[in-house]
Formats: sequence, structure tokens, C-alpha cells
Amino acid sequence: MQPYQKIAKILRTPENVIYNLQTELEGLTNKKDVLRDLVKINEEKIKDRLQKMNLSSNILAKDVFNGLQKKVSRCNDIFDKKFTLEQLIEAAQDISGKPKGFFISDKKMRDLFFKNPPQNILNILGYKNVEEMFQKEDITELVCALRFAEDSLWLNNVFFRPYNHLQKEDFEEREIKIVILPKKWEKVGRKFVGHKLHNISHLKEFGIIFIIPTENINKFEVFTLLLHYLFEIQFYSKLFKRYQNFPNFGENIISALKGEIIGYPLRYHGTGKYWQIIQRYLAKDDPNDPRLFEPHVNPEALHWENAERLIFDFAKKNKNICDEIIFFEELDFVGDYFPENNGEVLISFDLIDNVISFSKGTSVFEKYLYHQQEALWNEIFKSYVGDGEKLEEILIDNMDKGYIYLPDVFKKEDIK
Repeated sequence: MQPYQKIAKILRTPENVIYNLQTELEGLTNKKDVLRDLVKINEEKIKDRLQKMNLSSNILAKDVFNGLQKKVSRCNDIFDKKFTLEQLIEAAQDISGKPKGFFISDKKMRDLFFKNPPQNILNILGYKNVEEMFQKEDITELVCALRFAEDSLWLNNVFFRPYNHLQKEDFEEREIKIVILPKKWEKVGRKFVGHKLHNISHLKEFGIIFIIPTENINKFEVFTLLLHYLFEIQFYSKLFKRYQNFPNFGENIISALKGEIIGYPLRYHGTGKYWQIIQRYLAKDDPNDPRLFEPHVNPEALHWENAERLIFDFAKKNKNICDEIIFFEELDFVGDYFPENNGEVLISFDLIDNVISFSKGTSVFEKYLYHQQEALWNEIFKSYVGDGEKLEEILIDNMDKGYIYLPDVFKKEDIK
């Protein structure tokens, strides 16, 4: 099997897409054997991890999956025993450098509440109006509650409508906040937790990460998500800063927050030159979305790559948790097929796929794969074009278009 065929199989993508991609990028970069090297790295890492789990190379898919799940289980046990939630928040802030960003100001937050009072929140807390509520409640908590206490249609059609008229003066520089919401929000937040699959979320435009209190909190999962959101919020803050010089500042903010994606594959442009920017994990809604099988890059996968780097650094500095977590180091794009039930099953070695699979108690046939898939697309792009910092720069420069035209990228002097 040729390297492009192997990559196509792992990505569930037509072989001609990867072949044309390889041809186009080799012509632009003069880099040969990139896909061959990626396949070799993938095979070597899988062989190494199978040996560490005392598994043979011809083992069944379910045995590989179960071995990975046992590793995650031990990571969870270590975090549950060694850390409080507050300690993990402090650790996340410390190792990330307590980043700052460009966010909607407190003053503008209050204006938005007065302009369109959130009736569900007012009713839940028992207040007659916003003015009374502001006298007794924390504005940060109220902003977080918007995400899970108010109807999404009302939020999108009413509360967020004034975003169209946002100006750069409505933003300010401040540190990203991480908050644990009080118990009073637990009941109303349950439905949101079920939909989001975890009890932590964020608000990019306000620079806030929040944790909804629940009886059972997977501390290891929370720690990974904290770091991911810290990088994601910083990324969007850079976008907001870039858009402040655009004439349609508010509209660009809304587009970024919605995670808007071109609604059709870019196939007609000629595979290889055009790469879509897919801002969210489309596979969560439809694993067969046709845009997933076209050349694309995903900012989410880049945020996870950055987060995992800090996770592994944290583990190395805490020897009592090192070995189990370090097992997953540099496996974000690693995956392959293993035999099962007279067929083959694709197994992701990515840490986050396995953490989520463990949290949801999935089987080898229902497991999560999309983090590994998107990480591999990013890895292909980076192998030809540049490292993570270069990818971030290119993403920010092209997010408003929704795609990257590689010949334009290679006109820049700093791309070799």
C-alpha cells in the first residue's frame, strides 16, 4: 500500500484526494516523502505503545481499545486522588501563564443585559428586573448562565443581535477568568451538561471559562478542557484584535463566534490548492459530512495540540502522575485499523478521544475518533507548510474567508 493510500484509509477519504494533495504540495514546497514519513511515524508510535501495553501487533481492535481505556482510567484515578478542582484551576492558570486577551468590557456586558433582559435567569433567581439582579449577583456568573439558562433561539435572535453593532471601544484587555459556579446553578445546568457531554464550557467574547457543579466531576477531563479553552480563547482574542481594523467589526465577531464554515466542499477549486478552515468538529453531528473528506485544517485540533503539550509538561513536573499520562505524548494524530469481527476497526490513540470515550463508557464500535482525524489533517498541513505557530498565523489571516489558498501563502517571504 502506498503512503497516500494508507493516509486516505485512516482519514476515510478517497485516495485521489490525498494523491492530488500530495502532488500539489510537493510542487509548491519541493518537499518529498512527507506522507511516507508520516506513515512511518504513525506505525512506529503504535508499535511502541502496543509494546508498552504488552500487546502484539496482530491483536484485536477491542483489546487495543480496552488497553487505552485502562490507561485513561489510571490517569483519572491519579487526578481524583491527588488534586482538588481548585488546585487544577490554579495549575492550569500557572502553566498557561495566566493569559490575557481582548474581550467585551464589563460595562458593555451590563448594557447588553439591560437592552434585552434574560427572563429565564430573572425568574430562576427571583428578581423583578436587571437592575435589582445586578445589585446582588456577580456579573460573571450571570454571563455564564446565559449559555445554559436561556433558550438558544432567544439568545441568537435577540440577545446576540446587538453584536452586529459592536465597536472596538466595547472591548478591553483583561485576564481570562476561570470560575466554578455556585450550587444554585446545578439543577438548571443539567440539560446543558448532557448536551455538551461535559460540565465545563466557555464564552470566547467575554474571556470566561466556567464549570457547572455536578455530583461526579471527572477532574482529568476538566483539566484537559481547561487548557484547551485557554488556548481557544486566546486564539479568538487574536481574531477580535485583527477584526478591529475591519469596517464590519461586529459582523466578523458574530461569524467567528458561530464557527461559520463554507457550506460546500471546495472540490471544484482543484484538490490541494484550497484548504477549508473548519472551525468546529463537524463529525460530532455527522461523521460523513462531505467537508470532512476534503483538504482542511481545524483550529480546534491546534488548540488541543497546544493543551496536550502543557498537560505532558505538567505530568513531567509531577513525577507521581508522569508515566500514565506521558504514554499518550505525541499521539494526537496517531491511529490505525485493527482486526475485529471478520473486519477492521479504526482505533484512535489520541488522548482526548480516549478520555471522552472513557467518560461516556463507549465500546470499541462507538468510540470517539474525530480528534485524531482532525489532528492528522493538521499534521499533513504542518508537515508541508510549517509548525503550529505558523499554522495559527495562517488561520488567523484567513478565517474571515473560510479557506486557505496555498499559492498565496507561499508568496510570502517567510514561507520556504
